[in-house]
Amino acid sequence: MKRAISVKNLYIRYDSAQKRSIRAVFSKRHDKVRCVKALKKVSFEIFEGEIVGIIGSNGSGKSTLLRALGGLMAPCIGSVDLHGNSVSLLALGTGFIGDLSGRDNIILSGLSLGVPKKEIMKKFDSIVQFSELGDSIDRPVKTYSSGMYSKLAFSIAVTLHSDILLIDEVLSVGDINFRKKSRAVLEYLIKDKKRTVLIVSHNMAEIKNLCTRVIWLEHGHVKAIGKTESVLDLYHKTLARDPQNITYLDPPVLKVQSFPDKVVLRWNPVKNASDYRIYRKENIPGSQWCHLADGYQGSSFIDIPPSKEISYLYTIRARTSNKAGNVWSNHNPGIPGSLKAE
Repeated sequence: MKRAISVKNLYIRYDSAQKRSIRAVFSKRHDKVRCVKALKKVSFEIFEGEIVGIIGSNGSGKSTLLRALGGLMAPCIGSVDLHGNSVSLLALGTGFIGDLSGRDNIILSGLSLGVPKKEIMKKFDSIVQFSELGDSIDRPVKTYSSGMYSKLAFSIAVTLHSDILLIDEVLSVGDINFRKKSRAVLEYLIKDKKRTVLIVSHNMAEIKNLCTRVIWLEHGHVKAIGKTESVLDLYHKTLARDPQNITYLDPPVLKVQSFPDKVVLRWNPVKNASDYRIYRKENIPGSQWCHLADGYQGSSFIDIPPSKEISYLYTIRARTSNKAGNVWSNHNPGIPGSLKAE
């Protein structure tokens, strides 16, 4: 197989400046500088056409690795060889010039990928249409929300061809419809045996569905690398032995059943979850979620809505705790339920 990426003994460290106190922010005292050893002797090879997931706890070096592969961070020791391939990095906060419009950033991003301007302009309308930004394409990117930013970045990357696509959590940003569309496009790209994709995500279901191999980073080291199922199984077993390391919970799969006198909610027990929070809201635009039960333990719940005339939406989140505090799962946009007429 043809190599797409070769990383050998990669070592990256950088200085992180931190204020010692709020008072220091407004004083002339120097920042306290801390040396961060982000990556330590990381080595691996990725082959052309592979879809590889990168997992690990917060601070394990995942984003630093992608930035090194994307050319935004230089190795202190070791090497990164892309074998002449072009690369696109999709990550919030990188890649765009905030004072320029989305239109200008499309052109600059394309030129940085080595795409001729004539080709960029030929595909310009397709990029804007896919991004769903409309007239906002002429606003400065610094005014975009994180969802708008990720839409534009993803649209450029999938429309203007690059050999290697690096994705840092952007598939979890944006509205539910765009996430579905992005995932469908990514699944289509997977069929292109010449496109190589690396995905950083805390969403283990996403990694399991999309990736053929996984790299597990911890404290800057490669903890494991191999087939997706075996590495994820090892990862989950390690978390189960030390729940304080948990940084992600699978979202519960909720089913809602309506009856004349009640609404019954059922969901699958989520591994490592200590309890659940259940929400309900009226199924009308602008309504707000209110939680029906907090700290609920079990896998089913009976609700008696206040009105038979109103349709409601239900959702649920799993929760646990780690060293930093609560860890919450994502939740679905809402499953309809109501009291059925006799």
